[in-house]
Amino acid sequence: MINLFFTIFLTFLATFSYAESYLNEGSFWKYKYENEDHNGYIVHKGSATFLIKKENGLLYELSSIDETGDLSFNKFEVVNKIPEGNILYDVINLEKRNVYLQFSPYLIANNSKIISLENKFPKTSFPVFSYHNQISWTFSSQIIGNEIIQLQGKSFDTIKVVMNGQRPTGPGGCMQGQPGIINIESWYSKEYNRYIKQVVKEFHCSIDSGKLLSKETYELISSSDTPKKGDEKVNALDQKEKLIELKGLFDKGLITKKIYIERQRKILESD
Repeated sequence: MINLFFTIFLTFLATFSYAESYLNEGSFWKYKYENEDHNGYIVHKGSATFLIKKENGLLYELSSIDETGDLSFNKFEVVNKIPEGNILYDVINLEKRNVYLQFSPYLIANNSKIISLENKFPKTSFPVFSYHNQISWTFSSQIIGNEIIQLQGKSFDTIKVVMNGQRPTGPGGCMQGQPGIINIESWYSKEYNRYIKQVVKEFHCSIDSGKLLSKETYELISSSDTPKKGDEKVNALDQKEKLIELKGLFDKGLITKKIYIERQRKILESD
């Protein structure tokens, strides 16, 4: 299945340059995923894992979603180009045509570890069947500033970025029951190459803008990144969890034995 996805995306991927200076093959980020309905009830939960792979000399992102809920069950893997910079895109379940909106996951992933927006209007990449793929949408992003957040029992000094989107109500725009307003909050830590938390809220059309459709939350629970505090390397996430996650990737054949051994050594030496 992965080879099929890679073949589909190969030509598309080749047109992009990748940030090999700060993203390495075998890097991964695993998130706890929850989706709340308009009443605040968690109707879906699970995990979302993003893995950097290389094939034919190209780096790309393998997205793995494992979600359960009262209404449906989704477990799939799909290949994406590495979404660099200020970008809004859908992670797509090609079989069920479900989409998971993502905003600028690697916005802080650079050598200087500084967030900057080359343009407040994010680039977009959506499938034709997505509600987000409509010319009437307008999107804009803004750096809010520093914020300390609690995540998995730890405090993180982060930079917060917010993305807002809206489309008009009516023919050619938002229709009843569809998303017409989007708000995404993202928190980035300088120790990580991917956001550590993201909250995606979608609302009904502007005529009923106060009604929430869904609230999706991604919270980082495991990562191959090695955080730093001052000049000392520390584990901001549990070392045992990292080793378990790494072995899971190796057992699934998603990373080679060489990469597995190298990553394992780095985790064990990070104390």
